[in-house]
Amino acid sequence: MIYEIVRAGGVDLPDEPEGKVRWAAGAKDGVLLMHTAMETPFDEAEAVVAAISTYVDDPDTWDSLYGRLRETRALPVLDHVVTRIQGRGSIRELGRRLATTSADREPVKFGLALLGLAGNESDVEIVRTLAAHEEFTLPGLVALARLVEDAETAWWELARQVRGWGRIHLVHRLAGSERPEIRRWILVEGYRNDVMDEYLALIAAETGGLADELAADPDDELLDAACGIVVALLDKGSPAGDVHDYADGVRAVTNLLAQLEKRPSNPARLAAVQELRDFLSEEPEGWPAELAATCGRIVDAAA
Repeated sequence: MIYEIVRAGGVDLPDEPEGKVRWAAGAKDGVLLMHTAMETPFDEAEAVVAAISTYVDDPDTWDSLYGRLRETRALPVLDHVVTRIQGRGSIRELGRRLATTSADREPVKFGLALLGLAGNESDVEIVRTLAAHEEFTLPGLVALARLVEDAETAWWELARQVRGWGRIHLVHRLAGSERPEIRRWILVEGYRNDVMDEYLALIAAETGGLADELAADPDDELLDAACGIVVALLDKGSPAGDVHDYADGVRAVTNLLAQLEKRPSNPARLAAVQELRDFLSEEPEGWPAELAATCGRIVDAAA
């Protein structure tokens, strides 16, 4: 069962199709959420509602319900299903059964949603365990927000455990935090992920106040993170906004170069300067001409 595999630290899930190219964990839902105008297929959603309602009245219909959930993509229908079944009996028990005994990923996601709807404190560990696997982080974080008093702390703890699509979803939700330690973590570490740093670079720069931090006396950790963020923001094909979308972009780059000119270089810092020099060589509108000259001096000094 998937829950037992995840609890034991496993990554590969038993329902992976044989002989086909595999999606990374959580990627299929992540791409759907981030890159499409997701619409609810109401006929499918209502079929799930009907199957759950039937099961609540007659638990002998488990096989029929499980088959329906296994063949239904959970993400597009979850909100509708949860709204429609709210207040029905036995939902918590069904959620636990789906979350802990399913051998297929979509029923597990439905189980997490049901636990978020009707679960209690004793279900938190189940949700945390599954949410630490990238495939289930998205439904898991929603469930956690409904089950724990301090969702922000729970999300932050989880975000430090995951590195792929799960981190992307979590950092998007943590971006509004007022806690300095969370904002600092997003800036120096949280934007890094195993999918594309470009998904979180703009959030990190804005949430962490990158331009202001670079105007002060940044430590090496922050300076190196700033180089990574700026390089990601220079990608014109960024899926989540580039340097042109960053209101403080010019000031951040100006402050970064000022710091790099007076600090020892390392390969990553020098690579960032070279990327900036290439970007600035096109003389983009609104960018001071002296920035390209600063890049040249830094590169020459490192030669």
